[in-house]
Amino acid sequence: MIERLVAASRAAVWIARRDDSLDRRNRAPITIDESLEKQSGTLPRRNEASAPSWADPAPVSVTTRLPSRHEREASSRTVDWSGVHTREPGFVEDEPEDGVPTPRPKLPLSCVPRRVVDERTLLTLPLDHRAGFVLAHIDGATDIRTLIDVCGLPQDELVALIEQLRVLHAIEL
Repeated sequence: MIERLVAASRAAVWIARRDDSLDRRNRAPITIDESLEKQSGTLPRRNEASAPSWADPAPVSVTTRLPSRHEREASSRTVDWSGVHTREPGFVEDEPEDGVPTPRPKLPLSCVPRRVVDERTLLTLPLDHRAGFVLAHIDGATDIRTLIDVCGLPQDELVALIEQLRVLHAIEL
């Protein structure tokens, strides 16, 4: 192994020396013809600096005016809130248009859910992020009432997620 490294390093040194000798033979003489003004670090004159031929000069607006405080307040008061109360297509309502509420699962808030799946099976379950969040808080010692407080979800939403996890056989009550 050491012999290979030595051979490789010798080859690298030989290639570097060979490239250096080629550079010395092919170099052109250097001529210094810069003026004192260019060497002093001042900016080049307008006719000396030009954009590349492929660059398309874009118009630049120098007279940009920021809106005043009154204009900003007026624009914030005239925000269009017309679409706020409309629902997206495919949105499942809590109560359909006929006025009959949809049945919801009734679980006692004092029951304690317990996880019954291992990590490998858990990866194959079709869970959304909310169900995974609730499942992460289920430890077998916490009742549903405490889970509502810990997870910060509404009671009906958390109960529906727990029922979904029970149907998927991820938890037992």
